[in-house]
Amino acid sequence: MISYDGSDFSMNKKCSPVRQELVQSAGKVVKSIFVPNVGWASQLSSGEVWVQFNDGSQLVVQAGVSCITYTSAEGRITRYEL
Repeated sequence: MISYDGSDFSMNKKCSPVRQELVQSAGKVVKSIFVPNVGWASQLSSGEVWVQFNDGSQLVVQAGVSCITYTSAEGRITRYEL
């Protein structure tokens, strides 16, 4: 699961599903920009790019891992390996 608390961002570091207790901190938000009609895009100190869409869904592109993680507004997680 992906979560955001202030400027801390947490997510799993592997593309395969993991238990919630294995979630590790991915870094702090370094820079954010609001994209009209889309939502917020943030660059994290760990290199990930995190997009929070206006509908509540999220997309994460991990640095150094050939994986994209999409979380629907309902919390359903889908991982894509490149």
